[in-house]
Amino acid sequence: MKKQNFSDGLKDNIADNRLKTYNGISYYYDDLGNLIHRELADGEVQNYFYDLHDQLVKVEIFKPEQEKETWVYSYDALGRRIGKGRLKNGQEVSDGLEDKTDFIWDGSHLIQETRSDGLYTYIYTDKDAYEPLAQIRNWTNEEGESYQENNYFHCYQIGIPREMTDSEGRLLWFGDYYGWGKLKSETNVTEIVHQPFRLQNQYCDQETGLHYNFFRYYEPECGRFVNQDPIKLSGGNNFYQFAENITGWLDPLGLATLKLSGRIIRVHANDVDPFPSMPHGHIYDENLVVDKNGNLYVAGKCHSKADSIGRLKKKEIQQWQSWLRKQGYTI
Repeated sequence: MKKQNFSDGLKDNIADNRLKTYNGISYYYDDLGNLIHRELADGEVQNYFYDLHDQLVKVEIFKPEQEKETWVYSYDALGRRIGKGRLKNGQEVSDGLEDKTDFIWDGSHLIQETRSDGLYTYIYTDKDAYEPLAQIRNWTNEEGESYQENNYFHCYQIGIPREMTDSEGRLLWFGDYYGWGKLKSETNVTEIVHQPFRLQNQYCDQETGLHYNFFRYYEPECGRFVNQDPIKLSGGNNFYQFAENITGWLDPLGLATLKLSGRIIRVHANDVDPFPSMPHGHIYDENLVVDKNGNLYVAGKCHSKADSIGRLKKKEIQQWQSWLRKQGYTI
């Protein structure tokens, strides 16, 4: 009888760092390492097609007892996704697209998207940050009357949205996540809120469940990218890995990870209440940051201790530090 090590089974499942099965899902790749076929646990099947630059340009979706869906994706010369839509009746070629969305970028930041229900503009917490701060929606009703509404994101310490509120502070949307950024549950209070963001600079495609992550697509079920890293070994020795963990690392471009410092985290008020679930604020009229010593600053103006506008109580500092340590931060 041939001796078989436990690692042999793992090697077969993830040869060349290409995951074959996980949590009831099967994955198949082409010779270039691109995911081309995925079979979900509920019987849904998805086929993926790429261009010469390994950019995802088409997806075929087969759901049990439903008609085939075909989605197409387009990119500009810089590799940024500028449009997506569903072909009518699942045809290979169509004169028009249904559920069409157009995207506008400022560098690597998504700043606008046009959908059938209006124009959405996004503002971030900082010009170099990918954590969303606000969403401005403009739309026109059937009578031709124009409207605008301002909504605000409230994010966990890693920049993933947990709540959205309107300009009056009313709760519009809230969600909960699994460990690698997949949405576990969400509640859309008004049923019309559009909240597509997940981990920083990730846009969730509802049709596939994949997250568009600028240069690549991310599969949140297993926490890996669907194709190899374009920068190869410069991004690490595992071409599909997202990060060591999502509490201390991020990858906004789908290329290489950046480490969160753990020294400054964003809060939305000086009314900090770390329990029963996690630190959060109750007043959303000002975007503040708090350092590891509990000093509060206006976001973007924390150059020295002299810029502090207040300080958390000792007990509050201990609660913040305890919670951050549990998330993997060094305080």
